[in-house]
Amino acid sequence: MHASSARIRRVPSLRADVLGMLYRDHVIRVHRSHNGWVHLTNTASGVTGWTSGDLVYRAGGACTG
Repeated sequence: MHASSARIRRVPSLRADVLGMLYRDHVIRVHRSHNGWVHLTNTASGVTGWTSGDLVYRAGGACTG
């Protein structure tokens, strides 16, 4: 992840409710992307939602956050 943390939101919008947080050492499962947003599940917390695609990256063949 490019930032130390990111908000996981209900829908792909900066105004959407925050469901949880994603931290740099968390592993994520990416479901899809849409207009610069990534729909994901934080495997550490089980929270599923949206975060900015600019904040996550693929490392070693697996998406990590």
